[in-house]
Amino acid sequence: LLRIWEYLQHQKWTLIIILVMVLVSTGFSLMGPYLFGLAIDTVIPEADITGLLRIAALLVAFKVGEGAIAYFQAITMATLSQKVVLEIRKDLFGNLQTLSLHYFDQHPHGELMSRLTNDVENVSRVLSESATQIISAVISLIGVAGMMFYINVPLAVVSLLVIPLMVMMTKYISKHTRQGYRDQQARLGDLNSIIEETISGQRAVQAYVQEEAVIKDFCQMNQKLRKASMYAQVYSGAMGPLNNLIMNTGDTIVAAVGGVLAVNGLATVGTIGSFVTYSRRLGMPLNQIAQVYNMIQSAIAGAERVFEVMDEKAELLDYDKAIPLEDVKGKVVFNDVDFSYE
Repeated sequence: LLRIWEYLQHQKWTLIIILVMVLVSTGFSLMGPYLFGLAIDTVIPEADITGLLRIAALLVAFKVGEGAIAYFQAITMATLSQKVVLEIRKDLFGNLQTLSLHYFDQHPHGELMSRLTNDVENVSRVLSESATQIISAVISLIGVAGMMFYINVPLAVVSLLVIPLMVMMTKYISKHTRQGYRDQQARLGDLNSIIEETISGQRAVQAYVQEEAVIKDFCQMNQKLRKASMYAQVYSGAMGPLNNLIMNTGDTIVAAVGGVLAVNGLATVGTIGSFVTYSRRLGMPLNQIAQVYNMIQSAIAGAERVFEVMDEKAELLDYDKAIPLEDVKGKVVFNDVDFSYE
């Protein structure tokens, strides 16, 4: 993640623009529940049609503004992610050109191609789809919590009790998903290696009647990829339903506690209505953070493989003070020279 952040820093002004858009969009979304509760407590009891229309117009304006900002935010983030991935892909391919033949003897071509394509694409997808989501979710979480404490402190405390449960669950599942995605990317690289080598050497395969052997190798590797993918996807897929279970339980507790407070005159109906809405809004960023964190595990698995190649150093380097040879003449003589493969 720190290595990816180094590339993102080259686009700091774009990041600032995205952050401003996220802040404004989050502010628009937070006003909805507040105006909803205000309408229930003040406008509706007084039958103030003008005030009700004014609140409705504000709600529509906030929603339109939120949607417009989200559109431009998506375009800006997609542009940013493609610029970053362009640089990563260029640096990765450039470093490959400096490595010795020994490195390519030890690494199948298809596996290296998988790092250039699938692994880099994983990083690209997470940057374009998840970066703004995680920023928006964190800001929304802080904003929703602030509004809750502003409206009613006891209900706010009850609503936030679900956060420790979700943190513990996310931490447990992420351990498995990271390992699962790491194995999945490795097995995908192995499978791509078999495909690339088989297709490029198809004449040799047919000449030596090795069709059944390569099919067997392919099927074995395909099964390993399936098992690794199943492991990653099962844990990844469990995140959403478990989060929803925790958040729905939290909503029920908030409604029950709100009812008790209302009976005792410590909360109004509008306050409870706002809180139920805010409680659901609290679940959205928490769920987003959990899901995005899960996706980040996939990006980390891909990034590890990408930067592993980028960190490789050539075994043979030019001497610092080497002089370029020009107009070479004469003959080449090999004395006491040998060569072998490991």
